[in-house]
Amino acid sequence: MTSVKLNPFVPGCGGYVYDIGVVSSPTSLSVINNVTECIWFVEAEQSDKGIFLKRNRSTNITTCDGHKQLIMTISMGKEVVMETTGKIESPNYPAAYPNSYDYRWNIITSPGTKIQLLFAFFKTQEMFDFVLVYDGSTVNSRLLLEKSGYESMPFTITSSSSELLVRFTSDDDVTFPGFLAVFSTVKAF
Repeated sequence: MTSVKLNPFVPGCGGYVYDIGVVSSPTSLSVINNVTECIWFVEAEQSDKGIFLKRNRSTNITTCDGHKQLIMTISMGKEVVMETTGKIESPNYPAAYPNSYDYRWNIITSPGTKIQLLFAFFKTQEMFDFVLVYDGSTVNSRLLLEKSGYESMPFTITSSSSELLVRFTSDDDVTFPGFLAVFSTVKAF
């Protein structure tokens, strides 16, 4: 991938971020210049696609994927679960999940254990709405599962450590019931 460095779109507020970078609040320079929006272009290594971020004074983040000519607002959330057993489910399950959604569950158990995640139900929009499971606490951890569509039989994923990250994303089109997953701890050998 070739990276081209661009100057910030507004000094002290936005710019081009690639490889590693920081997206931060406006600096005093942008406040002095009465800037109400900061815009960044982020080149994302994980998918090798560009992500356009636009932050204003609202609580929403607006993104535009390089493959769509559509700007959408994404509800972002993260939940840290520190239990030995439990369940996670897509928003509104068993009703349809919302459009344009990105949510993460970070499951953490005791050291010396692994996490077993049983998907009891799974139905998302094929090729557009995904569940991703990472073997660790970040999206840079090893990817264990990237799944969309329908699965008629329950299936299990097991981590190699005491941390697991589950991420659910939906696009702006069709929605389904999503998923229901139950997790438990097993001893690591």
